[in-house]
Amino acid sequence: MTLIKGEKIKHLEIILKVSERCNISCTYCYVFNMGNTLAADSHPTISLNNVIALRGFFERSTAENEIEVIQVDFHGGKPLMMKKDRFDQMCHILLQGDYGNSRIELALQTHGILVDEEWITLFEKYKVQASIPVDGLRHRNNRHRPDRTGESTYKGTINGLRLLQNA
Repeated sequence: MTLIKGEKIKHLEIILKVSERCNISCTYCYVFNMGNTLAADSHPTISLNNVIALRGFFERSTAENEIEVIQVDFHGGKPLMMKKDRFDQMCHILLQGDYGNSRIELALQTHGILVDEEWITLFEKYKVQASIPVDGLRHRNNRHRPDRTGESTYKGTINGLRLLQNA
């Protein structure tokens, strides 16, 4: 990816796929349920070398352009499928960059099932904004977002949501 030198950018948002694994089986998932085998053949999580390379891209881009905010959205699979220490390292690397006057923000999307107090501590440490999609009422969510055995994920999703709300 390259930016035009000297550009003024208010908000640069990057969706960063950090995990190739997921522990639920959404009926509409284009990665795991539509015949795509690329994820199974890939590394389970992003390498720290790739995170360092991304930091370098941000440093070069902010040196050459006027960027107010860089937002990195951790996506997957499911970002919380990675080990917590790897997530910690990844956030640390990104936030240690020299971005001049630019601000960097971290966000992620998760189904909420894996959210626990340790994850919340990491989110707070790095000011990660977490979002949790819910596919409507319980029956609709369960129809479209079952776990790998076909069981309900609704309760786990709502529990994760409540943990985040109370943090």
